[in-house]
Amino acid sequence: MIIPNHNKINKKNNRKRWVKIYNLKYKDRKIEDLNIEDLERVFELATEFNMREDEERSLNAIGLRLHRAGKYEEALKNYEHALKISEEIGDIAGRGMILNNIGYIKWAQNDFEAAKVYFEDSIDIYEQFIGEIQTAVEKIDITEELNPYYGIIELLFDIYKESNEKETLYEALKYIELAKSINIIDKLQVSQIIEKYPKENIELIKEEKGLINDMFFVKQEINDLNKRKREIWGLLQKYRRFEDQETIKDTISNLQNEINDLKSRINEKNDFLLELGKKSRTLRIEIMEKLEDPGLIKSTKEFNPYNDIMSLFEIENIVIWELFYIPDTVRYENKFNVLVLEKDNIELYQVNGFNADEFKDSYKIFRKMMSDPVLKYHSFEKLTDIKNVMSEILPKELLNTIENKTKLILIPHSLLHLIPWEIIEPIALKIPMCRNFSLRILNACINKDISGQGLFFVNNPTFNSFPLQVIENEINNIKKLLDDYRIKYEIMTHEDATKEKFLNKIKNETNDVIHFGGYANFDPLDKIKSLKKGESIIEGCDISGLLFYNEEEYSILRLNELINTGFKSSPLLILNEFNYDIGENSELNCLVVFIRGMILAGVAGLLIPNWEIMEEITPEFMLEFYHNLSSDLDVCESLFESRKKIWVDNKRPVLYGAYALYGNPFKKVNLE
Repeated sequence: MIIPNHNKINKKNNRKRWVKIYNLKYKDRKIEDLNIEDLERVFELATEFNMREDEERSLNAIGLRLHRAGKYEEALKNYEHALKISEEIGDIAGRGMILNNIGYIKWAQNDFEAAKVYFEDSIDIYEQFIGEIQTAVEKIDITEELNPYYGIIELLFDIYKESNEKETLYEALKYIELAKSINIIDKLQVSQIIEKYPKENIELIKEEKGLINDMFFVKQEINDLNKRKREIWGLLQKYRRFEDQETIKDTISNLQNEINDLKSRINEKNDFLLELGKKSRTLRIEIMEKLEDPGLIKSTKEFNPYNDIMSLFEIENIVIWELFYIPDTVRYENKFNVLVLEKDNIELYQVNGFNADEFKDSYKIFRKMMSDPVLKYHSFEKLTDIKNVMSEILPKELLNTIENKTKLILIPHSLLHLIPWEIIEPIALKIPMCRNFSLRILNACINKDISGQGLFFVNNPTFNSFPLQVIENEINNIKKLLDDYRIKYEIMTHEDATKEKFLNKIKNETNDVIHFGGYANFDPLDKIKSLKKGESIIEGCDISGLLFYNEEEYSILRLNELINTGFKSSPLLILNEFNYDIGENSELNCLVVFIRGMILAGVAGLLIPNWEIMEEITPEFMLEFYHNLSSDLDVCESLFESRKKIWVDNKRPVLYGAYALYGNPFKKVNLE
């Protein structure tokens, strides 16, 4: 028997170890830090040692570099090579990402139809792995960079500019709603709402979670088989140096047979994984039909929101603005898009002059100053600057769409949620308006509205720990107004306002308005603990809620408890104090969680302050609102008339734009 040259083998093993170190370095570095030469070297080494996953990744990264340099044909060759490898090794998630990238290449080459097909295929894979019923923790081996919804939305906008076919905009709207649905579910875990549903539906969810686990383990098995295949391939390459030796031939043959067997098993596992994915999607559709959870969508390309949207125009002659923005992208530098829906028309408008960084900086400074008792009164200038900029950049053609309409429904996206639309005079003082996070949630609020009767107040429940004397004075003034109008109401004050009494009341009694004069959306002690640990409060915002009286300090009624108890009727919930954490996106995320959680619990609408209350105006604003509410106006009209009245008396946006309405804008309250 001829002994192999160990010096050569050791040299090769050392080189292989260097490759691993290099790849670790590559994986830890940001994609922007590697140039094409670095990536080509990674590809060469990965090819030499049959590291197929690294071949795929490096080719895809090279394609991205070439794509950004405008070398589309070269980029396409790298993408197609990476796509072939992903199919060979069974990397389904990687395949979805590469299809998405090819879609962008075809788009850049003005081949819109081909781009659309690639995006749709990418979405099909995306939906196999990320269903609406899954949470962020349960996503299976998929990168956050894969978001084909954004790509196809923008592509459809470009197709519309070329063709002027309205159906293209309706299709874009479908994908906007799908993208928002994905974002919403990640902010409120399904595990928190599971107790609310009947046992048979819980079993469906458990079955879906079982499929998710099965898919995860199959993926792990595929990874292990690929790892073993790489090891065998390395041995095979080593022994092939001596394949002319008779004694080595059997070893080579055995290794080749094992590789073929591994390939066959990997293919079987891939087929099984696809089968599980199809079952998971079918089951998700069944769950979506049974769990009437606003915001969730059957995560399929066949979803069509057209009929639900058209039903809104049967109520009133409204107009809907879908405000669409993708952060940190060149296409949305200094602009955002507005998709306008009217009863007989849909149109796309572009708003130029929106500098996202300047807005975020101004807004953050304003919020910090507002939270400081000394600087509060110096913060108004920043808010006025925001108002002036936004009022100036909205194009006249867009503003014309609110003429002769009864209401404006705003559906902002991403950062646009943070804009205080209620201060922008050309719309806020022109037409009754309300906000929602998606049309799906708006429809849910309207369709689930269960009438109640009368008013119910919770008055300064944390008087012994975190007192709100301003709100207590306000509620006392409202009581006087209601007494003058001989309108009945109930009230829980101070130590009477406990979590247990509140839960019992909303579960067994019906009220059309619940005015919560206490703190909402945070746990002060949890916040202190989080800050000590160096964590962000956003990490716990999904378990925030309402603060109630407790002898020691306070009790917090968390969102999941509210959801599982549920409101017997569908009230308008009015909040005087809503804690806003001033962190990167944390305010937006917590707001999404809180509002959607309340809607899941059963409220039809929420009136929420845009910033900290001000003693000089809040009582007056609320008195005006209740005065309007006691007439024949709905909640949206009542807020609009109150805003106009405050504006006449005081032009400061911090005062007239103090409150925002979410949920059902058509709700009329039933006061006794």
